Amino acid sequence: MIQIAKAAIASFLGVFVLASLLFAESDPNILFLEASALLNSAQETERESYSAAYPLYEASIQKLEALFSEFPDSSLVAEISKGKILVGPYKLDQLRELILPQAKKRADAEENPLEVALLIAEKKADPAYRGYAIRGVALRYAEERKDERALEVALTKTWRGQRPGLLLDLSENYAKRGLIEKASGLLALALESAEAIPGTQDTLEIRASQLAAVANAYVKAGKKEKGLAIIARANEDALQIEHAYYRGRALSSVAEGYLKIGEDERASKLFSDVIQIMKNGNFEFGYPSKALVIAESYARAGMYDKAIEIIHNQPPSNRGKEWDLLDVGKIAALRGDRARADEIFRMALQVTGDSLSLQMNEQTAKILVGLASVSTKIGEEKIALDLLSQAAETMAQIKGDHDEARFFAEMALGYSEAGEREKASHLLSKALDSIDRTPGGSKDYVLGKIASGYIKIGRYHDALQIIRLKDSPYGRASILLEVAAALGGDSQREGAMELLSQAAKETDAMDSMDLRLYWLLQIANAYAELGEKQKASNLLAYAVDLSHTSEHSSSRSFHRLADGYIKIGILEKASQILSKALHATETMRDQYERNNSLTDIAIRFVQIDQVTRAMEVADLIKDDGKKAEAFSKMAATLEHAGNETKATELAAAALAIAENPNLPIDPWHLPNIAEALGEAGHLKGAERIAEKVQDPNKKIPLLLELSRIYMGRDKKAEGVELLPKVLAMAQTLNDGSSRAIWLGEIAQIWAKEGERKKALQMLTQAREASLQPPPGTDGNFLTRIFAKVLPRSKLHHDLLTSVVEGYVTINKSDLAIETASLIGKPYEKSRALLRVAKHLAETGRETQALSLLAQAHRLAHEVKSAWYSEKSPLLADIAGVYFQVNERTKGREILSEAILETKALSYPGPFISVAFAAAGGGEQEKALDLLIQALHVPNNSNVDWVKAIQLGEMAFAASDASRGTSQLKNKTRTLLHEIIKEAEALEDDR
Repeated sequence: MIQIAKAAIASFLGVFVLASLLFAESDPNILFLEASALLNSAQETERESYSAAYPLYEASIQKLEALFSEFPDSSLVAEISKGKILVGPYKLDQLRELILPQAKKRADAEENPLEVALLIAEKKADPAYRGYAIRGVALRYAEERKDERALEVALTKTWRGQRPGLLLDLSENYAKRGLIEKASGLLALALESAEAIPGTQDTLEIRASQLAAVANAYVKAGKKEKGLAIIARANEDALQIEHAYYRGRALSSVAEGYLKIGEDERASKLFSDVIQIMKNGNFEFGYPSKALVIAESYARAGMYDKAIEIIHNQPPSNRGKEWDLLDVGKIAALRGDRARADEIFRMALQVTGDSLSLQMNEQTAKILVGLASVSTKIGEEKIALDLLSQAAETMAQIKGDHDEARFFAEMALGYSEAGEREKASHLLSKALDSIDRTPGGSKDYVLGKIASGYIKIGRYHDALQIIRLKDSPYGRASILLEVAAALGGDSQREGAMELLSQAAKETDAMDSMDLRLYWLLQIANAYAELGEKQKASNLLAYAVDLSHTSEHSSSRSFHRLADGYIKIGILEKASQILSKALHATETMRDQYERNNSLTDIAIRFVQIDQVTRAMEVADLIKDDGKKAEAFSKMAATLEHAGNETKATELAAAALAIAENPNLPIDPWHLPNIAEALGEAGHLKGAERIAEKVQDPNKKIPLLLELSRIYMGRDKKAEGVELLPKVLAMAQTLNDGSSRAIWLGEIAQIWAKEGERKKALQMLTQAREASLQPPPGTDGNFLTRIFAKVLPRSKLHHDLLTSVVEGYVTINKSDLAIETASLIGKPYEKSRALLRVAKHLAETGRETQALSLLAQAHRLAHEVKSAWYSEKSPLLADIAGVYFQVNERTKGREILSEAILETKALSYPGPFISVAFAAAGGGEQEKALDLLIQALHVPNNSNVDWVKAIQLGEMAFAASDASRGTSQLKNKTRTLLHEIIKEAEALEDDR
């Protein structure tokens, strides 16, 4: 920084010497030139250092003040005052009131990471991050004993609804340090801030909950009477809320407040009021389940049995009863009722086991129905009927709540494909009879399945009757279109046209413009299929007019409109719409969305034979992987159109990008690139790209598709050559259901090639795989079920992780470990064990903690790396707990693994996570190096609010890493300068 300042001063002196030669010493011009030169030097200097630049800004202002003081009557002063003469690019007022304060803020921030975090939080108005960041800054200042700044941040930077809570946190910090008088003062400030929250309908609930929190703090401080008076005011606020749901929620917060201060009777009375409000309220849609809210109110009043009864008696929901029980268990844990919490957590696990058992049978039955469909396609109707009977037997074993209607509908479709119309009809009737037991969120979907079943067996009238049961115009339009297509196929044009007209009327009731346009285009396409191009054109014109009147039409809508015109051959109109779509991409802030849109536009320009324009669009794509994907898809389109020369050129360009080791291609692009290259006829190149795909569940379908393409091009030998590879990969999958699906796909390919014996062999293996339990599941019931279903069920991984957290809350480490052992995925299991290890370390049980850390570490090595890498932050967190238990050598070893894992990553998040761990372990320089790398890796997000969070987290990590020698402080300053520059480039959301 000293070198930078010296250079700036030398530059200024050169200008000063020149000015002194040109003007007399008393000339006002010399002061003005000096001020301008200093300002110019400041602007040059801040490219490297804001701290060095700020004194130059100040000196520039001082020169201007001297000019105004010494030559008040000069014409130069008059012109500057009027804004006719600028100082550099600024008017004087701008320089004083905007530029100088801004330079001061940047200079201060460059010397203090917490000020950088604050600067970013103030710039970006995302409420969740802003509140989190400002609270974090204030609490860190408090930890560093910088109490005045902590209070200043709390009072001047926070949103008023969050301010009382932060002041309570600071008050608690003072109390822990024995500063009782200061703690008391902040408590009074928290009360004042809570009372200052306006009493509008939008903010009464916030004020009530904040007052309840302040009341609790007063009681803790030994001032119960004061606390009771405050919570009474919170109760008054809650009662003023007009909307029943929010009134109930606010009263629930107040009741919890009464519980915390030992006023159980008053709390119970309020919980009874909440229960009554919820029972009487009419607000089911868009709000949490009334049953859950009532159950939670009973639980908060300590009436757990009543809460459990309500949960068990509620109808099936998409969320699942196990989650509701888990919430009740957490309430019991927070109330200190550990025995009841333990009991309810076990209950949640048992319900989860029952649910997964049901899922296991449903999954097996679904696979059997799918294999029946495969059997029908390869001409084995007898096997198909046998598989359908087996599926029905599997479902008959299920007891309790389940979605019978969906299963009956899927079975009916299976029987209809096998030509068993009567059985299909019987099952569709059963599906309709049980539709009321279908969870609300699935009902429309299942009704659609039933309608499809009736269409398959030619009972169009029955399919149309389903429309009256459909709640949404989208569902009704879907059935009308499906029946119209079937009638058109049966040469019943008039009936089909009438249904399409009805479907078009349904779009008038659609509230989403994107979906409305989607359905209009589907109807236009249906008209085109019937040969009614004029009707299709009229409907497309109407859709175009609608898109002009809406501010909410997405680029996807333009693509669909273009597709419609391409289908009916009006290419000039398609070109105009694609130009509009291209223009719309200019305002897209999300680079990922923009790249996708540009790819779609480029492909459509190829479809209308505007290849040069398509290339220009593709060149705008910023992501290399996406560009390769665009080139390969354009090549496929050109190859289908017969332009083999240009197709070959584009396929070569896609391969050059995808196979370039110096270009970081995100793995998820590879399957799309490979498949499109295959469609473009470049199958050997497609195979090479396919070999780079690591995930077997993506690689298997990709190789199957390439095999089909080979065979479709009369290259049977090459296509057949891929099948053993696919089979070998499928056989390695532990999940029998996945194995069955892929074996069934192989069976279809063999059958299509006339290899009936091989097809039947694959079908037999698929059937066995669908019924086969995974290896190593000879333990208890829950272990078997979790091992079978959980590898495919993230929802239940999340639930088990939550149960682990619940057991940690009530200090039941053994049960937490037992629950963690049920988790099937390495990452989630390692995280759960790490959470328990951290708890054991915090409670002085280091030997047990070390044992779990070793297990978590072993599991971490099973986690597959990816561009976003769950693995490196996991390793870093494991290292952090080793540091916590003072096993520094092991901690450094695992930290080195985490750092090594970040080397090939193209996303800042993992670098930041590992930097936090490094700083926490005393490895400050490594932490700073990681943060510098994080600034320079490609950022896949390109969304400003995400970048702001990343930069803010870098600043917090820099705060942890900045304790050290003066060399580290210089490195920190350089890092902070870059972070501020990046933050300044973000669009201001305020």
